[in-house]
Parts: sequence; C-alpha cells; structure tokens
Amino acid sequence: MKSANEWTAVPQIDSKYYPELRAALRIWWREQGRSFPWRAQNNPYTIFLAEVILQKTQVAKAERAYYELVTAYPTMIALAQASFSHLEGIFTWLGLRKRARFLLSAAQQIAERHQGVVPREQKLLKQLPGIGDYTANAILCFAYQQPLPIVDTPIARVLKRLLGFQSARSPWEDPIAWRIAGEFLDVEHPVEHNYALLDLAALICVENPKCSICPLKSWCSYYKTIHL
Repeated sequence: MKSANEWTAVPQIDSKYYPELRAALRIWWREQGRSFPWRAQNNPYTIFLAEVILQKTQVAKAERAYYELVTAYPTMIALAQASFSHLEGIFTWLGLRKRARFLLSAAQQIAERHQGVVPREQKLLKQLPGIGDYTANAILCFAYQQPLPIVDTPIARVLKRLLGFQSARSPWEDPIAWRIAGEFLDVEHPVEHNYALLDLAALICVENPKCSICPLKSWCSYYKTIHL
C-alpha cells in the first residue's frame, strides 16, 4: 500500500458518474451532516453574518461570535448602527480585528444601497469590503439557493482527491478548481451539495483522511490509488 505522501497518480473520473457521486454525497449529508444555527433558517442576513464570521475561523469560535452578534444585532439595519468598539471586541477575541471594520462597513453599505437586504448578485456582493468569490457564492447559494460552486482549501482537497486532478495554485484563485467544482455541482440541490462538501472535508476527508468510512470511496481516485 502506498502512503498518502507517495500518491502522485491523477486518474480522472468520467463525468457520467457525477450523478451517482452527488446522490451518495447528499444521502450521507442528510444522515451525518453537521448542524449549525445559521443552517437551520433561510435568513439571508444571518447567513451573510455567518459567512463573514467563518472566513479563516474555527467553527467553534465562529458559533460563539455568531450568537453574540445575532443577539445584539438581529437585523442588517441594526448591525449598520452598531458600535464599532463592540464589534471590534468580538473580532479581536477571534483574532480577526480588521474584520470588524469590514463587517460594519458592509452592513452600512447594504443598509444605504439595498434597504438592508443582502444583494442577490455576485457583482454587488463583491463590491462590499471583505467579500471575495467564495463568500459571495456561499451567501448566494445558502441564502438564495443559487446554483453556484464554492471552493476553499478543504473543498479543493476533497475534489482533488475524489476526482483526481492536481493544481499548485491557491484554491480561491485556481480556475481549474473552480471550473471542476462548477461541473461537479448538483444544480438541483446546490445548498445540500455545498454543505455536504464542507462537512465531508471537515469530518472525513481531513489531512489524514478517514477513507474507510467515506461514502464516496467506491468512486474516489485517491482511495483507489492508495488502498487498492
């Protein structure tokens, strides 16, 4: 058996198998997916808030900050009127002090330009401070069910192992990863699909993957190369 460090093969999975993969991933997620407060409601504001907090942040810490912010500022208009020092205190605890300024500025712009409603267009979201491709797509998918892919480091790891491709570029600026994520996307169930990829990356397809319990191992290029 090869070690993970020795794995160099990049077999490609034919896209005709994607429907099977998507279905298996969705079934697994419905049974094993993680539960978070922002996932329990279809509220664009709370989803926007969560996605901003979650950028480069551990989920446990993000959840605490999320509760503090939602309790203090239940709407975008309320957040736009927040005390910067209060926001700064929350994000300083997270080790992300600069994000407090980004969040307050974004909330103020949404309140002024969009009547407090989270924009439904990627172009408009990306005009807000601190919002890049991943965060914009995540907000549009989870808040408005738009069929858009999301790619971060963990998701890129899953897709590279599963579908068998390599790229040395950073995931958030990697056109190959974004293209493949878009091709693999379950456009009929985009919310479940993207949450499932996030959860698979967090629970199973970690740095030292738990291949034996992976719901996709029967198709996975990495598993077949390492273990078969």
